Amino acid sequence: MFQTVSGLQKVEVAGFSPGENNLVVAKIRVIATYYAISMAQTRFVQLVTTGRVGQLTFNTSNVSIKRDVVLSSTTSMTIGSTTWTQSLADRTSVQYIQLKQQVEEQVRQYTLSD
Repeated sequence: MFQTVSGLQKVEVAGFSPGENNLVVAKIRVIATYYAISMAQTRFVQLVTTGRVGQLTFNTSNVSIKRDVVLSSTTSMTIGSTTWTQSLADRTSVQYIQLKQQVEEQVRQYTLSD
């Protein structure tokens, strides 16, 4: 999906936090050149409104997108298939690293398949 956005530079997990019903909220940052950030935002909305990115499911009613600066946008969404644990607050924990890799891989796979 994103490979068609000329100027897209990076899509990465910025962190995790606890959400409603003890589910995990993933914060995903999209970084693009100034002329591409609006298109990247639009594409990301299209991606998450399906409620699924690869094997991950998302609560589509809890997706919010905020433009941080001209060149980046942060999306927060609840992962419907993952329960919050305190170890996800520690960026050095195995659980944090594994979930970060899983989310980034699923987003990457989705973006390469379109």
